[in-house]
Amino acid sequence: MTVEGVPGAKDVMRKLIEFSAASILRDSTAVRLRDLARVIGPHFQILGVDADLDPSLWPTDPFEIDVRSFGRSPSAMLRSVSQWSAKSAAAFHAALDSFDDPGPDVVLGRYGLPPIVRTRMASRVLDSHAFDEGNQKHIELLESFRSSVLSILSSGDGHCFNGRVCPYSQVDSGGSYLIQAADIAAGIASHLFGAGGLVRVVHEFEYVSYNGARISLSEAEEQQRRN
Repeated sequence: MTVEGVPGAKDVMRKLIEFSAASILRDSTAVRLRDLARVIGPHFQILGVDADLDPSLWPTDPFEIDVRSFGRSPSAMLRSVSQWSAKSAAAFHAALDSFDDPGPDVVLGRYGLPPIVRTRMASRVLDSHAFDEGNQKHIELLESFRSSVLSILSSGDGHCFNGRVCPYSQVDSGGSYLIQAADIAAGIASHLFGAGGLVRVVHEFEYVSYNGARISLSEAEEQQRRN
């Protein structure tokens, strides 16, 4: 209808694209990690279990992000949000993994997680990552999210995660064999996905992140069955 010039169709299409971009942003690893930090941080531990039922009691964060941070053109916005979401998965998936699998030495308490879990999550957030150059705005947003998560994890109990923060960086892929190797791995994964679906990728690679979360072979089989 947009192509045919139906009145109002262009506005509807724009809203649909913006809705899709907002959905991708909400499901990104960065946003999920920040939301998780809000409910496991020291502030939550002080409030008690009732805070889990009332989001208004969650610690606030001055840094917010929406799709308008990624441009005004709907198509460019959708593309930029998708690219940034992929970068955020690379930067923050290890922190989510350390929460999902805190290790055999961690004993979960009745009223919440022990501080060591937050410390390990913060140490993963402090890690540096390099990305193919081309969008400095994306790097700045990742840095803002990292500062936000560290601030939330340390709020409320006087503890501060003051480890050495190594800035995220952009690298010219033509001059970095590491970036080139990552491109080759991505090409292989894309070929395997086209030939045998998600199951084939998970079977061949040691670690596969799907929609921002690590996925096992059985989970990949179930996902592929649903699709």
